[in-house]
Amino acid sequence: MNDRRATEWAMVLGVTAFVLCAMWTRRHTGAQESAPVVEEEPIVLYDTIISYPKVPPFTISAYDRIFRQYADSLQWDWKWLAAVAYIESRFHPEAVNPSGATGLMQLMPTTAAAMGVDSLALTNPHENVKAAARLFKRLDKIFTSSAMPDRACMVLAAYNAGAGHVREAAELAEQHGSNRKQWYGNVEHFVRSSETTHFVRNVLDKYMEYCRLEHLYQSVNHPDTLIVPKSTP
Repeated sequence: MNDRRATEWAMVLGVTAFVLCAMWTRRHTGAQESAPVVEEEPIVLYDTIISYPKVPPFTISAYDRIFRQYADSLQWDWKWLAAVAYIESRFHPEAVNPSGATGLMQLMPTTAAAMGVDSLALTNPHENVKAAARLFKRLDKIFTSSAMPDRACMVLAAYNAGAGHVREAAELAEQHGSNRKQWYGNVEHFVRSSETTHFVRNVLDKYMEYCRLEHLYQSVNHPDTLIVPKSTP
């Protein structure tokens, strides 16, 4: 009798446990199925890629490559040399004035020879600009105490009238209470030759014109910026 009752209680407990387990499983499985799935958005890093449009660099004349080459050795903006060539010869490599100045930069044969360039080669644009750049470099060392663009103006004045005349004008400027290191409003007033002051002004005006044109050219032909996803390993 006792064995039969124990068996019945065991069967009741087994059925009860089975029912409770089924209810627990159904409840939790249903909760998982009904819960919204939240997916995390991937983190994307970006690189900036700049692609330059295939356009030629800003140009002034057919001799820009030569101006750029020798301006680098001079450590001047190449447009200074281009401005001098325009004012001196209008970019005419075979120009000769009555005094004998020849070529793009209108150099005297004796000056070219002093710069190590054969005077017979002055109509060659490369040789002419090379001689002029060497002269500019020599004059630049004389006026290193002046900052740009005043130093460039001093050098241009010396290129036109000789370094001795410019140094004399600087000394006169200092004697009269002016700044010997500044060209405009100072040394220029004590240069005896109006041709020299006009030359400096004309070259500077042309240089500034070229700078404005280059800035305009670059603003029109600016690089395109593309942002693309960065590839991750």
